[in-house]
Amino acid sequence: MHYGHFDNERREYVITRVDTPASWTNYLGSEELCAVVNQTAGGYLFHKSPEHGRLTRFRGNAIPADRSGHYVYLRDDEDGSFWTISWQPCGVKPDGYICRHGLGYSIYSCERNGLAASQRL
Repeated sequence: MHYGHFDNERREYVITRVDTPASWTNYLGSEELCAVVNQTAGGYLFHKSPEHGRLTRFRGNAIPADRSGHYVYLRDDEDGSFWTISWQPCGVKPDGYICRHGLGYSIYSCERNGLAASQRL
């Protein structure tokens, strides 16, 4: 199964299928504030130490399911449907999806019902 590829020019891993078999994470941080995010914008944020300085929680193995993350919700005012740029926690299948994990950032892009949106962490 093909879920993504390396983009050597941009130095990114590009995930093109949102339904990866396991959580594919990226580390974002500075000396003070850090985040670990996955391909669906789930993750946690911590100050200095992930053991003692957690600001948000996350269970990487999803047992039990944990939906903490950095989500942007979209809604179509005409029909009332809603979804998120990063697929979760709504789980509404996008018409198009890309997650780019780069050095110190992740970009999520989706298309649905003729609307395109993206977010950068």
